[in-house]
Amino acid sequence: MKKLLTIVTICSIAGLAQAADTNSVTSVNAAGFVKRTVQPGEFILVSIPFESFDGTDQTISSIVGDGVPYGTKGYLWDKFGQGYVLETYQQGTIFNGNVDKWVPGTNLLSRADAFFVQIPVSAA
Repeated sequence: MKKLLTIVTICSIAGLAQAADTNSVTSVNAAGFVKRTVQPGEFILVSIPFESFDGTDQTISSIVGDGVPYGTKGYLWDKFGQGYVLETYQQGTIFNGNVDKWVPGTNLLSRADAFFVQIPVSAA
């Protein structure tokens, strides 16, 4: 009887160890994203719940990207000036090398910051 109890105990411990091993995280390099469809004229609030991979601050270009219509506006809160700063997605011109970009594109965003995005009504 003691032998049977010992075998059952060992099997139970081995089973618990196996179950604990299957619940472990196997990667520390997880990345995430959020995809949101915005209707023309609509304001949405965008937050930055993720750190950048290299730990540096980000810009609206690195968060929203360049897949938006020309004239899209980003309203970023300036915590020091206590007002909104405007970023606009503009079509490239001969003056900037024909590169489509966010202008001015210099406002830095950190994790937990948020900003409003508005797609122009003309994008319908």
